[in-house]
Amino acid sequence: MNLLRQQADFRVHVSSSLLRPGVVSLLLLLVAALGWAGGRGVLPLGLPTVLVLILGAGALLLTFLDMEWGLLLLFLGSLLVGFELGTGTQSPIVITTLGIAALLVIWLLRMLRSGKVRLLPSAVNWPAAGLMAAAAASFLLAQILRDPAVPVPAGGLRVQLGALALFVLLPGLLLLTASSIRRPAFIERLTHLTILSGGVAIVSYFLGLPWFTPGMVAHVVMWVLVLAFGQLLCNPSLPPVGRLVYGLVVVLWFLFYLSPSQVGWVSGWLPPAVAMLTVAFLRSRRLFLVLLLGGVVLVALQSDVVYEHTVSVAQRTGSFLRFPLWAANIELGLKNPLTGVGPGNPRAYLSLYLPEYVRTAYANLGWRLPQEPLSHNDYIDTFTQTGLLGLGFLVAVQVGVARAGLRLRRRFQPGFWQGFIYSCLGGLAGVVMGCWLGSWFLPYVYNGGLVSIRHAYLSWLYFGALVALERLAPSIVREQR
Repeated sequence: MNLLRQQADFRVHVSSSLLRPGVVSLLLLLVAALGWAGGRGVLPLGLPTVLVLILGAGALLLTFLDMEWGLLLLFLGSLLVGFELGTGTQSPIVITTLGIAALLVIWLLRMLRSGKVRLLPSAVNWPAAGLMAAAAASFLLAQILRDPAVPVPAGGLRVQLGALALFVLLPGLLLLTASSIRRPAFIERLTHLTILSGGVAIVSYFLGLPWFTPGMVAHVVMWVLVLAFGQLLCNPSLPPVGRLVYGLVVVLWFLFYLSPSQVGWVSGWLPPAVAMLTVAFLRSRRLFLVLLLGGVVLVALQSDVVYEHTVSVAQRTGSFLRFPLWAANIELGLKNPLTGVGPGNPRAYLSLYLPEYVRTAYANLGWRLPQEPLSHNDYIDTFTQTGLLGLGFLVAVQVGVARAGLRLRRRFQPGFWQGFIYSCLGGLAGVVMGCWLGSWFLPYVYNGGLVSIRHAYLSWLYFGALVALERLAPSIVREQR
């Protein structure tokens, strides 16, 4: 009864008193933004733009009626729509950024309408909210305590606001998803849709067809693989056709990453490999050992090829120079260890305070010092920008997701839900690995810009779905009995 009462508290019946003024206000804002952007030449007023606005208006209507529709449309829009909105910097705003922002606004309006502005209990609420607050505090303090000797780069404030937006939108998506999913069927549909989308993309690639899914990027592919692998291992009720299709998806993406053009991109294929090995470990220790030993044998048999396409490529592209850059970014963060130097600010500070050992390391290899001395590490970037507060909350988010998954693991027998839970835990392991290899989970604005949110959003969305499953699990278990 408590569960039903909680669900009833958050089931918002959208009346015309909220829906009409809300939609009209948002559409008026869209029209105003369109006129402003068109007048400044930022946004071309062509047919694609008009179509995107029309589809966006329809998406807003559906989202007002049901937040689950909004999450589904966020996935489809991020996957299929290549629309970009200029910002006057080198980093445009993509549909994923606009979609998450719109979802958060609508979510808050719905809570205000219900008179219950609160979150459903979960282990990620305080860490996610704390990460957002830590980033906001760091941003404000950075404006007050800014070192006057540090040069202000072009578009400095816009860049800082863009970096702050990433710290707000992605944890906000986690909280929104965890509180808004009410039907287990939504998680099932999103899972199968994710896998099938990855299947269409990889088949298109091998057939030489146009790659029409701009959102099928590295960490989205990781979720395609780990979700498919989880269903293959843990769901005995998966139909034979589904088993064949999902197996083909995994094999084709595996062959893609083995191709000469991709095997050197370790940060692209290692997180999915770690994710799938984690699923195998959770399902069967014996299977895990077989897969691990098989991988070791394969590498040993092709050691020369592997060395040439990984270590040699890393040496030629300067990947090993990340280590002195890690040290430089940590040293910078220690100037203000509690709150960091502010979102988006490390580049400006390092332009003045870059340690000499970094210059020496680059000079010894004959490399030109990069304009953006990036750490390519989510944990270090978070520490440098938001200090120990932000880093602590980021780690606490991941720990909270792990705790939710491990609690749920004991509640389900083999089937779809066991496969989903193991996949999310595997995805978390892949995300942790990705955090050490690049800006895959909490992107740094100078490493790929705001466009990088396409890589990150699906991890936060699926972690939110896992947290929501804790609330839905009792009803699912009762139905299975």
